[in-house]
Parts: sequence; structure tokens; C-alpha cells
Amino acid sequence: MLFDSHCHIQFEQYDADREELVNACKTAGVGGLCVGCDLESSRKAVEFADKHTNFWSSIGVHPTEWNAVFPRDEFGYLLKTSKKIVAIGETGLDYYRMSVDQSEEEIEKLKNNQQQLFRDHIQFAKEKNLPLIIHCRQSHEDVQKILKEQFTVIPDLIRDPVLKRGVLHCFSGTVEDAKKYLELGFYISFTGIITFAKQYDEVIHSVPLEKILIETDSPFLTPVPYRGKRNNPMYVEYVAKRISEIKGISLEEVIDVTRNNAKQLFAI
Repeated sequence: MLFDSHCHIQFEQYDADREELVNACKTAGVGGLCVGCDLESSRKAVEFADKHTNFWSSIGVHPTEWNAVFPRDEFGYLLKTSKKIVAIGETGLDYYRMSVDQSEEEIEKLKNNQQQLFRDHIQFAKEKNLPLIIHCRQSHEDVQKILKEQFTVIPDLIRDPVLKRGVLHCFSGTVEDAKKYLELGFYISFTGIITFAKQYDEVIHSVPLEKILIETDSPFLTPVPYRGKRNNPMYVEYVAKRISEIKGISLEEVIDVTRNNAKQLFAI
């Protein structure tokens, strides 16, 4: 019924009750995508998804893995060993966590390293014909610049389901940002943040439902009414519910369309 397009159920926060939670998800009809953030968590994501019929995996290096090098050979090996890797990422740019104590030269070096790592992910995704999962925080201008270098703008094909370029995970941009990503063939994904922050209502109004994914980013960003507690994939329903309220459509429609969007994007 429900598809959580971005979670980290392989993280240590679930070590005590992971199998119990997975069984609860299966009973509730919830599936999802377990997302890697570095080589080790990518390996764990793949191992986890290979064991569970209702979950798939992605492999990537998060932009805040400072000075990381893209592990091409290791990721290539993972792709050979698993048929459930359906995306590359999460990858992208994150300027939010850069220290205010760093010099302009140090910050510029970190930005350049992130940008190169992002480009490496894009090239790998293109080679393997897999969609990207993009993390973008306080860096939309540079993310858009890099994507425009790599992908053709196609405004007439915004709703084309054949396009599988990727998704902007945990979207934090403006209506205009969303439009630019849509024109590049990307989906937009929303988290539990939308249940307690109204600043994204206008963006949700503007994005066609056919280009929206829903996610939890578990164990983070827990939606109302569980805010402050550990998140889990079953709470993706509250994200769907909020989108249905904002768009004035049924919850069932949001669940069905976003699930189908995820299936199309990730070819599952």
C-alpha cells in the first residue's frame, strides 16, 4: 500500500528491534528503499534489502562525508552481487554543516570536494542506468548548475513517467527550485517536515502528484503526531495524509500515485 522512498533502517538506531519493525511494516503493507550514506552503510543497506521482500536498496556517499573518495570498484562489486540495488545515492551537496570557524579557503575546498564527489555519482548512475537520490541543503544553486551540465532541460516532458533521472530527497527548496528540477526530469520527495512546517505547502501545491514521492528519512524527521520519537517507515502515511490535505484529494489517491511513482522511478 505505502512506499517509503527513503529510509535508513540499517542504522544502529534499529539494532535492538529491526526484525520486529520489518515484520510490522510487512503486516501493514509498507515497503521502502533503504539508502546508503557511505560504503559501510551502503553494504548494510544492500544486505538488509536482500533479506526482505518489501525493501530495496541504494548505494552512495553522503556529501558530509568530508574528503571522501567515490568507491567505484566497491560499488561496482555490490551491483554485481545484488539485484535489489535500484538507485545511486544519497549524494549531492550540503553547505549547511560547514563550520563558521573555517576560512573561506577551507570552505571553498570542501565545496569543491563535494561537487567532485557529486559528479562522480552522476557519471556512475549514468553508466549503470540507475536513478539518483539527491541530498541538497543550502546548495540549490550549485546542485542545479551541476545537473544542468549533465542533463538536458525538457520542460515539455515534466510528467513523462519514462524519465528516471532521480529524485530530490527531503525537498527544502522553493517553488522555483522545484520547477527547475522538474524541468530536468527529477521527482520531488517530501518528508515528515511538512506535517509541522507550513512553508512547503505552496511547493506541494505546485508539484504535480505524478512527480511526488513520499519518505520518512527514518530514523530522522519524525512527523506529527510522533515528533520527537524515533521515526520508522510506517509513519510515511502521515506524510501522505498531509499532502492529501494540502492538495484537497483523497489519501488513497496520494498513496496509490506516490507508490506507482516510486515503482516507475526505481523500476521495481
